[in-house]
Amino acid sequence: MSTTPETNVAIACQGGGSHTAFTAGVLQKLLPNMPDDHTLVALSGTSGGALCATTAWYGLLVGDETEAVERLDALWHDLSARTVVEQSLNDTGVLLTSMESQGVPLPKMSPYLNPLSELGHTEVRRVLERQVDFDELPELAGDDDPNLFVSSVNVADGKFTIHDGTDLTADEVLASTAVPTLFEAVTLADDPHWDGLFSQNPPIRNFLSDIPEAERKPDEIWIVQINPMTRATEPKSTEAIDDRRNELAGNLSLMQEVEFIEQVNEWVADESLTPDRYKHVDVRWIQLDMDLSYSSKLNRDPSFVEHLMELGRTKAASFLS
Repeated sequence: MSTTPETNVAIACQGGGSHTAFTAGVLQKLLPNMPDDHTLVALSGTSGGALCATTAWYGLLVGDETEAVERLDALWHDLSARTVVEQSLNDTGVLLTSMESQGVPLPKMSPYLNPLSELGHTEVRRVLERQVDFDELPELAGDDDPNLFVSSVNVADGKFTIHDGTDLTADEVLASTAVPTLFEAVTLADDPHWDGLFSQNPPIRNFLSDIPEAERKPDEIWIVQINPMTRATEPKSTEAIDDRRNELAGNLSLMQEVEFIEQVNEWVADESLTPDRYKHVDVRWIQLDMDLSYSSKLNRDPSFVEHLMELGRTKAASFLS
């Protein structure tokens, strides 16, 4: 009697600020409803995608898919602006960013001089550590558990850095979220690191290069994409140009990562690579597909966050069907 071969799956989560609440919703639907013949072998993430991937991965390690879903809910509940003070700061930040995108001249302040910058990153750390006990990770992650890859960039030498889940630290995840206009760089091994948007957004090639055994490499890579690939009209206003420029910047490294997978597939097809190390990999997409402004990536309004999470769950359900 023939049996259906297992399909290894890796999920890559693109960064995009508050828009990655969509990613949380996608993971909440995908993880508990993975087809029986599909096995999750890896997760990766950048910036907000790193927060989602790390939280979901930890939930899987300490519990199961239900635990991952609950921790993602708790993560975004805490990241949302819920108090009166938080809502006021949130609305002001979104407004100022929107005004700047429209060409309104505003004074600029370095995050190194802005006390709200340090406060913001301290709060992100607190929220993250409430869901992930980083001290436990070396003992938790076994050979049969999914891999995790988080990206940042070394500001000093410009080199991309991949942080492996087995010895991941809170600082490394925070480095992946350190948008340079908002937060100070995070020091890792004496060097400052910035947001993974400037490196691998998200890490994809590491699903092949950092997993040595062919049988553990993914057969499919599911990419949760936040930034739209196309726009129907040419951006002409200052705000529209700023929005599109941000989207293209976010997709640049993503497309380079996908091109690497396509090149490996070509080498596999012409037998330039040995089958004991490499195999053909299919790339599939789950896309946000909403016309959202760059300023809304800073919007932590609870209703906006929940709307994106619900949209993620809906998109993932459609993807699975």
